[in-house]
Amino acid sequence: LILYGIVCHMDERNEEAETFLEAATTVEPENVIAWTVLGLFYNSIEKEIFAEMALKEASRLNIMEADKTDCNNHETATDDQQSSNIDIKHTKDKDKEHTVEGVEVQTAEIDYQRTAESEKAQESPMGDYQAPSNQTAESVQPQPIKTTYTTGKKNASQKRGMQQTRKGLTSNISQSLGKSGLSMGGAINKSGRTQSALSGGWSNPDTEMSSYPAVQIPPAEIPPPPPRTLTPVPDKSTFMRTAQFLLKVNAFQICEKALGAELIQYPKSDLPTQYYLHLAQLKLQMRQYDVAERNIEEALIHDYTNSNCWAILGHIKYLTNSYKEARSAYERTLALMDIADNMHIIYLRLASIYLGEKLYENAKDTFLLACKHSPSCLSWLGVGIASYRLGNLSEAEEALSEANVLNNHDAEVWGYLSLVCLRTNREEEAEQAYKYALKVGLANKELLQEIIDQQKVIGFGNPLVSTILSQ
Repeated sequence: LILYGIVCHMDERNEEAETFLEAATTVEPENVIAWTVLGLFYNSIEKEIFAEMALKEASRLNIMEADKTDCNNHETATDDQQSSNIDIKHTKDKDKEHTVEGVEVQTAEIDYQRTAESEKAQESPMGDYQAPSNQTAESVQPQPIKTTYTTGKKNASQKRGMQQTRKGLTSNISQSLGKSGLSMGGAINKSGRTQSALSGGWSNPDTEMSSYPAVQIPPAEIPPPPPRTLTPVPDKSTFMRTAQFLLKVNAFQICEKALGAELIQYPKSDLPTQYYLHLAQLKLQMRQYDVAERNIEEALIHDYTNSNCWAILGHIKYLTNSYKEARSAYERTLALMDIADNMHIIYLRLASIYLGEKLYENAKDTFLLACKHSPSCLSWLGVGIASYRLGNLSEAEEALSEANVLNNHDAEVWGYLSLVCLRTNREEEAEQAYKYALKVGLANKELLQEIIDQQKVIGFGNPLVSTILSQ
């Protein structure tokens, strides 16, 4: 829908273009490129209000996509951190288990000691308790009475003995408390609080609470406000993303408008590297090599390590027949860490430069890189040519066979297959390959002359000569 709308706009059929571009935003309402192209179209037909609305929507969607990307990167980093902390937590849990086991052993020993002391206290006679006369009210710690209940019938003498024992214990406690100024009802101190000697509870909780000093409760700390989330900054503006898309489809007219809108947003000194890069690509496709070279040099001033900039410079030099400079630019592109766009054509052009300079080993390695990246007839043909020039006839035949499988209408593939068969003394196959090379139209005069010269040296390979000789 976007491409058809662009074509209609280029043919000045603006009503149809508007229909298709609006349909594109309806089908994919979150497509940044669709909204940007629509805004640029409205600008070209002087609908400023609609253009502003479309461009604002594109900017909003671009920020949303950047926010989603940041969230995904944060989640990935959090998952990695959690996985790294699992081992540490597992180690801490093991240490904690050992500590808990030691605490349980100590607790069991303390419980055992307390049980033994309580059994001794039960075995001691209850009527022999005597409080020392020199104890104060605060140091008196009356022990609770423990009574052992038994089932079955008890005689009267046992009951009377237990009552006498209780009375004796009560009278002894009363005498000891009386000497220290206390009564049986409770232990009274200067602040007026009482404690039951038998029950151990407080008889006046209000007086007891007022006897302690006032506890100052610290004010609750107000948590600081959460940090304000910053608005994410997209890597590319909406116009740069749209220009990159339009360059791929060769929509030069709309691409110029997108780059012009990007130029308005920034002063010339703050323009991003991508602006000069895309402008150089546009001028390169329009075959304005001088303008393209000036823009790519400006891009290299901003970012000297951008592999795409060096690749574009290599293309400019290659198309202007400056092969040495093109080779230097391509080699720098391969030496950089980041991978440039469309590496296949970079491999092919650099390898062809190596072939022209008779650096066959370098050419073979570079063509093999092209085969690994994206195998094609040209890449395997280059491997075959380099191997043939190096004298590796078996490798050359294998590479040329692969190229022939991918495209059996390539005349140079048949021509080099004929040379390989001539060098390996296979007359019929050499003649057949030569015949197919002529049939599909071998236009490389140098290769054709080399085949003819080799046929003269070997003495066979040309079916016409063989027919004349046979007659």
